[in-house]
Amino acid sequence: KEYFFENRVTYVGIAEGRGKAIVEGEHAYELDFDYADGEIRHLTCSCPCGYTCKHEVAAMFQLREILEDVTEYYAEEYKSSGCVAAVAKAAFFSMVLHRKKHGSIAL
Repeated sequence: KEYFFENRVTYVGIAEGRGKAIVEGEHAYELDFDYADGEIRHLTCSCPCGYTCKHEVAAMFQLREILEDVTEYYAEEYKSSGCVAAVAKAAFFSMVLHRKKHGSIAL
């Protein structure tokens, strides 16, 4: 749970029953899973751990939080598309600012 509370999950997405996540640890670890009828199956992480790892736990806590928000605020959009994705704010701004060619950004 510590990685979840430290906001180390930088991306979670589901499209057409396939899910992906990125969790920052010693490196950025990629996770893949199947998602159907509210169940996660075939969860794998790119870290060298051979059992359920902290990256998987953090990603699943984040996914649960995102799906709760989506269900409450964007149920129709999710129902029609079957897709959802979320990027951590810090990761988003870092990506935007490092690739910025000109202009400014304000919060």
